[in-house]
Amino acid sequence: MESKGTMVGVVALITGSTVGAGILALPSVCAETGVVPSICGIVGTWLLLLLSALLLAEINVSVMRERDELRFEHGRGHSPVVISLPDMAMTTLGKTGSYFMYATYLFASTTLLVAYIAKAGEIIETIDPALTLEASTIGFTVGLGSMMAFGSTSTIDNINRVLTIVLMSLFFGILYEGAIVADFKNYDLIEDASKLPQAIPIMFLSLIYHDLVPVICGYMNGDLKQIRKAIFIGSCVPLFMFVAYLVVALSVNNTSVASGLGFEDPLDLLLKSDVGWIVAGFSFCAICTSFIGTCLGVTSTLEPKIKETFTEKGFTAKGAKKLSYFATLILPLTVALSASDIFLPATKFAGSYGAPVLYGLLPSVMCFIWFTSDERNSFHNVGMEFGTKIPVKALVFLASFAIIVCT
Repeated sequence: MESKGTMVGVVALITGSTVGAGILALPSVCAETGVVPSICGIVGTWLLLLLSALLLAEINVSVMRERDELRFEHGRGHSPVVISLPDMAMTTLGKTGSYFMYATYLFASTTLLVAYIAKAGEIIETIDPALTLEASTIGFTVGLGSMMAFGSTSTIDNINRVLTIVLMSLFFGILYEGAIVADFKNYDLIEDASKLPQAIPIMFLSLIYHDLVPVICGYMNGDLKQIRKAIFIGSCVPLFMFVAYLVVALSVNNTSVASGLGFEDPLDLLLKSDVGWIVAGFSFCAICTSFIGTCLGVTSTLEPKIKETFTEKGFTAKGAKKLSYFATLILPLTVALSASDIFLPATKFAGSYGAPVLYGLLPSVMCFIWFTSDERNSFHNVGMEFGTKIPVKALVFLASFAIIVCT
C-alpha cells in the first residue's frame, strides 16, 4: 500500500505541535542544572518518547490491518478513518482501560489549560499594564474560547496556522537576539546535575506529539517504514530547536549571574531586554497554539458525550459544541483566577503524572497485551520491530514509571 502523505507535511505537523507553551518553562527549570546535564536530559527524554511513539504507531497499524481485513472480507476497501488513541485503548485494554485513558487525558488536559490561561493573563498584563491580571485572564479565555466555540473548523485552522508561522519566525528571532547578549565566555556547563530530575517532567511535556501518531499513520496510509522515518525526522527538528534554545537561554542567565544580579528566569531577563517585544510575542503565540490544540482535543472528547446526553432535550450540534467549550474552560479559568502564579507548578504536575501515564505507561501496556494475544493473526504483526520486543516495552514502561515516582 503506497503512502499518500508527504514527509515534509508530517515534519511540519510534529514541529508545529511540539513547539508550544512547554518551551516557556524549560529555561527556568534547567537554569540551576546547567547546559550539559540539561541537554543530556532532553536527549534522553526525546529517545524515550520516540520509542513510545513508535510503539503507538505499530499498535495503530496492526489494528488498522485487522480492521481492513474485516472490510475486505465484506467486499469493502481500506478505510481512511483515523484510529484514535481512545479507539486503540478500547481495542487493546477494553472498556475499563478506555475509560481510564479518557479520565487521565481529561485530567492532564485540564491541568494544562489552567497553566496556559494563567500564563496568558501574565503576558497580556505585561504587554498592557493598564489591564489588571484578572481582566487579562478572563479576556484571553473568553476571547479565544468564543472564537473557537462560534467559529468554523476552517476559521480555527487558519488562526492556528497564522499563529504557528508567527511563532516559528519569532523563535529564530529570539535565538539571534539572545545569542548577541549572551555570555558564552563564562559559560558554566554544569551547575548542579542533581537537580536534573525536577526538569524532566517539563522536558517530557514539551516534546510530546503522540496524539498526532494516529493521524500520521492514517496520513502515511499504514506504511510502517515511512511512518517510522517521518516520526524520527519530525521529532528531531524540535529536539534541535529546543537544544539551541536552551544553550542561548541559559547563557543569558549566566550573563545575569556574572553581573552580580543573581539568578533570574532567563525568559524574564529576555522580556526586560530590548527584544522583550519579540519574547512577549513568541510567548503569547506559544500559549495560543497550545491552548487551541488542547481545547480542540478536550472538546472533541466531550462533544459526542454531550450530544448523546442532551439530544432528547432539543440540543443542536452547534449547541453541543458551545456547551463543550463552556464545560472545558470554566474550571481551568476559575482555578487560574484563584491562583495566578500557577503556570510552572501546573505544567510540572501534568508532566510528572498525566503525560507519563498517557504516553509512557499505557503505550507499553497496550503493546504487551496486543502483541502477545493468541487471537492476533500473524499477518497483522508483519514488520513490527518495536512492539513485539519485550526489552523496548519494558524500557518505556520503567522509564515512565521512574518519572512518576522520582519527580
